[in-house]
Amino acid sequence: MPEELVTAAVFGDFTQAEAVRLLLNAEGVPAFFANETMAGSLFVVAAAVGGIKLEVPASRLTDSLRIFDEQMPSEAGNAEWTDVDVGRPDDAEQKGSSQQVVPLPAESESPSRRLTIREQRADRLLRGTLFGFFCFPVLLLTFWRLVQVFVSDERLDPQYRRKAQWAGILIVPLTFLALRGYRMLIFGSF
Repeated sequence: MPEELVTAAVFGDFTQAEAVRLLLNAEGVPAFFANETMAGSLFVVAAAVGGIKLEVPASRLTDSLRIFDEQMPSEAGNAEWTDVDVGRPDDAEQKGSSQQVVPLPAESESPSRRLTIREQRADRLLRGTLFGFFCFPVLLLTFWRLVQVFVSDERLDPQYRRKAQWAGILIVPLTFLALRGYRMLIFGSF
């Protein structure tokens, strides 16, 4: 008769659970997932089914917990980040090295601004138009988003304006072709 399995740990992320399972298997402890198919396939379902449960044989539970304790620090105290080496060379090391060190750009030099909602919608319009040819409800949604982009007062950079214009040019003939194709599918021929 097979040995009874007990839950050794519960994870919310499949990647972490798989890493721990591989670690246990490498240490000689057989480990299995109780609900791998359900929780691993759709990550949003993992919390609903109680997470991804890592199970081990009951006789090996203490071994697996010992391995967990060895891998996880016992105290999760605050780290002193001033002592952490982040890989930037000291001035003395820079002078002695033959490689040229390129300074990182300052935050003010590379302005990375957030896109407005209007720009985000305009960015997706062209893809939505092309995909909407095969799925008519997406074409209707894309047309609605196109109207929203053109009537909005938010900022719209020229590159996003061009995308919205191309989507507007393509949406009319694609809508006509899609309606004609669906009509032929439903009614046979004209």
